[in-house]
Amino acid sequence: MAVVEEGEESGAIQSKEKEFIENVLEFDNITAKDVMVHRTDMVTLPRDAGEEEALEAIRQSGLSRFPVYGEDVDDIVGILSTREYLLNFRESAPKPLSELLRPAYFVPETVAADVLFRDMQGKKTHLALVVDEYGGTSGLVTLEDLLEELVGNIYDEFDPQEEQEIIKLEDGRWRVSGSADLEELAEMMELELPEDEERDYDTLGGLVFSQLSVIPEDGSRPAVDALGLHIQVEELCDRRVEWALVEKLSPEPEKESE
Repeated sequence: MAVVEEGEESGAIQSKEKEFIENVLEFDNITAKDVMVHRTDMVTLPRDAGEEEALEAIRQSGLSRFPVYGEDVDDIVGILSTREYLLNFRESAPKPLSELLRPAYFVPETVAADVLFRDMQGKKTHLALVVDEYGGTSGLVTLEDLLEELVGNIYDEFDPQEEQEIIKLEDGRWRVSGSADLEELAEMMELELPEDEERDYDTLGGLVFSQLSVIPEDGSRPAVDALGLHIQVEELCDRRVEWALVEKLSPEPEKESE
């Protein structure tokens, strides 16, 4: 990393090139759990979904593939291709959704991103379901998610417009999504996070809940001070922090020695 930093400072390496090199070097240090879409953010369909429900999910999400479940999201029975589903309507006798499913590809949370990337390329599969140690669904990873870890965001004309997760306000505060990455927030706010502190959360919402002794009710607006930040929850829904106002805490004045 030091060589890369020196290369950027000397002008031998452009900032975009530096970012790509750093991403490549860090790629084998991250896991499927680090890059997955969490189960609460997955767009899924029930196996018995009717035409109206399936088409609405396709229209609203713009996704090309959907995990399909049986009893619940821990019971994924296959993957539905949007393209195959829509082409199916051209047939004189369209098949039900349940007959169009492809086998799901399951991987553990701990699989390394570089290993998963090569495996998905070899299997020519675009979506992997991530499962925890108990066999429950943790989330999903797409080939595009893994590519973006290397080259940055990839957009096409079918991608839904992503909502900005970290917004700087005119009064110096920040409006931040509960799913925003803490490291990214700290970088944008020019805040150093304690390196020696072990954390079992990665997002702003995770930080908020780590400071509360009880799960707040929907509609409540708790406030917490942590990691040098004052966080005022703006919106809380389904036991998740949707949005919060964040600002740096003023440093405590040093006590004068007697």
